[in-house]
Amino acid sequence: MAEGIPLTPAQASLLRNVHIVLVQPEEPANIGAVARAIKNTGLGRLVLVQAERTIPQAAYWVAHASEDVLQQARIVPDLREALADTRLAVGTTQRPRVPHFPVIPPEEAARRLLEAAHSGPVAIVFGRESRGLDNAELYQCALWSRIPSPVTHPAYNLAQAVLIYAYTVYRSVQEAPVYQTAHLASHREYEAFYDRLQRVLELAEFRSKDGMERFMARVRRALANMPLESRDLAVLMKILDAILKKLPAPK
Repeated sequence: MAEGIPLTPAQASLLRNVHIVLVQPEEPANIGAVARAIKNTGLGRLVLVQAERTIPQAAYWVAHASEDVLQQARIVPDLREALADTRLAVGTTQRPRVPHFPVIPPEEAARRLLEAAHSGPVAIVFGRESRGLDNAELYQCALWSRIPSPVTHPAYNLAQAVLIYAYTVYRSVQEAPVYQTAHLASHREYEAFYDRLQRVLELAEFRSKDGMERFMARVRRALANMPLESRDLAVLMKILDAILKKLPAPK
């Protein structure tokens, strides 16, 4: 039996801060297989975005020696709640989305996630087996990632994709610098900022040729490249509030 890679307590703690989020998984067997991927790579919590408040028994049939991951899974009704306390979210996709919007490979995603994981939970987000994440869900993720493949239409299933990312993070943690970062702002704090910014832009009658949704996705991307502390974001919120006071009220 192959031995695992020895990890320091600090490295193991970083891994536990990396959560896997599944949005409306359709196959119980995949939920169980994802639990095994999490267990075998030392990652943190499984988060399920679904209407049902329980996990199907069929998932437990597949989660051999990983039943505790399912028992400790968090179930929430929407992605915004799933990401609320995270410091960085990477959304996964296998099909082209917004032109010219960068999509990073798993190795780069792992590096960025581990950097942010020093400050708190981070997430890798996966969509439905049949159609992945929709655009609105993907836009909630600051970074987008895709698994490179030599074929035009890759056939990774959900559990395989999760295992690739989870294993990449596990191997990358050995090279991740161990240091204490500043207290990065949470997804909840960023969402409040984005809501306020969009309100300011709309009152100022700002128009983007790509539409507001895509423009805000680019804003998310820009801020993901220069992570802010909670206090930094609070300063920007005060600036937006000052601007709001000077803008005319909506008619």
